[in-house]
Amino acid sequence: MMIRSTVCIIFLVLLYSCNQENKDANKIDKAASLDTNRTIIKGEEAQSKMESSQEYDINEIIPEGYKILDSTKGDLNLDEYSDYILILKNIKEDSVMDPETKRLVLLVIGLPDHNVLVKEKSYNVVWPQGMGGGFLEAYTEVTLDEGTFVIEHQGGNHYRWSLMEFYSYTSSDSTWYLHKKITTETDVNNLEEGETVNEETVKDFGIIRFEDYRSFQE
Repeated sequence: MMIRSTVCIIFLVLLYSCNQENKDANKIDKAASLDTNRTIIKGEEAQSKMESSQEYDINEIIPEGYKILDSTKGDLNLDEYSDYILILKNIKEDSVMDPETKRLVLLVIGLPDHNVLVKEKSYNVVWPQGMGGGFLEAYTEVTLDEGTFVIEHQGGNHYRWSLMEFYSYTSSDSTWYLHKKITTETDVNNLEEGETVNEETVKDFGIIRFEDYRSFQE
């Protein structure tokens, strides 16, 4: 009888110990799960802050007397930061059409500290208002893809033309150069003759930096 009582007591002690270990293990697993969830939440918040901080307030770099006509976002200098090309028009254009009122192009690069820098600018690559002939507005659009951007114009009346000018980034001196021009011409009164396309490269016009190039004649 004594032996049976002793065995029962030992069994109950072992059972209690196992149950306690299982409870402790469950607590540990639950705590680990909560810690993991906290880490994920923090990671998502940090990622969100990082992404939002890369959305720069580009209005801060627009000079007085100008406003945005067009813009595009992409990779200007082949790094991991977002860059912009801003096409700016003089606010005088809203009331007066004056071909002598120049437009400004800013090449804006993103920096590691989530700031931006106006790397280069030009008053001579986007045509002023009123230089498109019957179209009046010659400027069409700007596109950007992996260090190369294209500025497009068009104009004319019965004799129509379009111009695409390609600029590419050179890492050796951290600047952009004109590397190709494509001009098309069409006589709308003689469409059977088709479109004339002329392509020029560095072999034709030489080495020209973006800031030094003049796209139009005043």
